[in-house]
Amino acid sequence: MRVADDKHADPDAVHTAAASLEDDGRLCAGLFAVALARYGAKLGWPTAWQALIRSLRNHHVPDVRAAALEIVMAPE
Repeated sequence: MRVADDKHADPDAVHTAAASLEDDGRLCAGLFAVALARYGAKLGWPTAWQALIRSLRNHHVPDVRAAALEIVMAPE
């Protein structure tokens, strides 16, 4: 969650890391990918970040899916 609040993080590096962790397929990596994916909120949810969240919401590990479903991308 520290990355999601970091003003100096490189968005491309964060996205690449999250996508790579998602592809790992294991629970811990998937949950870490979800945590990194929250950085998309800081950017206003660009298309690539929305796609990452949708992919995580379809992850084969139920806990990763559940964590990704908790992320709100629409303005409240």
